[in-house]
Amino acid sequence: MNFSASGNSILLYRTARNLYSGDLYISSRGKNGWDEPQKMSLAINTDEYHEPSAAFSPDETEIYVVSDRPGGFGGKDIYIIRKLPNGQWSEPENLGKEINSAFDEDAPFLSLDGHTLFFSSMGHDAIGGYDVFRSKCKIDGEWTSPDHMGYPINTVHDDIYFSVTADGKRGFLSSSRDATMDIYEIDMLFEQEDLVVVMGMVMDEYSGLPVNARISFMDYKTGEKFASVITNTLTGRYVAAIMPDRKYRMIIDAMGFKDYSDKVEVKVNEKGEFKAELKDIELEKY
Repeated sequence: MNFSASGNSILLYRTARNLYSGDLYISSRGKNGWDEPQKMSLAINTDEYHEPSAAFSPDETEIYVVSDRPGGFGGKDIYIIRKLPNGQWSEPENLGKEINSAFDEDAPFLSLDGHTLFFSSMGHDAIGGYDVFRSKCKIDGEWTSPDHMGYPINTVHDDIYFSVTADGKRGFLSSSRDATMDIYEIDMLFEQEDLVVVMGMVMDEYSGLPVNARISFMDYKTGEKFASVITNTLTGRYVAAIMPDRKYRMIIDAMGFKDYSDKVEVKVNEKGEFKAELKDIELEKY
């Protein structure tokens, strides 16, 4: 269903014997490849109901899960589960009536900065079948009323499983507009916030080996967290998305290593252009 931004984990869906319901599984990648997928807890997977899709947040501390369990607003709803200090996942929490309608919602996807939620819905004045919507996360953590993505992304047919690249410039979706369900690629030309990709590697200064680390980008003026990602456990690589012409403090936390902090600012030139920032980091052990 979805890869984590770091490439460390993958969410899978497996259909049950009744060919209707099914369960979500999670697998992690180690030195020898992918681990055997583990069925997620009973708090997430239900015996009688349907959990068909899910998506990671960029820092992998949250998973957005779809379910038609009782207690929602109707049909399939989108829920959020959070990783607890003990490594387990919390009980699902409904995202609320701004996101969930009396009809089906499905196929959530988070932008790399974690501020935009894309999903498909048969409600919210969809023009036919599933349509793709987007919602922004407000300062208080609540989501804005969804915006319909419009034609040609949406048609009178099913348009679902929308996702975007790290910089938000290209999108992908599944659509039945030509009788069969096919995958389409889209140049994102409509109004949206520009995002700059920051990427690199986090390594041990002495050994040169990759480091498992959490990387946060804090607004230089307000101190508020704008984005947070983790490194790939095998390579130490990371990829994050921030907005241009803003100052950020890049903070890296890794167990056994001294804290790292640096200023990041991507300037826009006279032509309105900017390019990805490459930052390889070497951490010093205690």
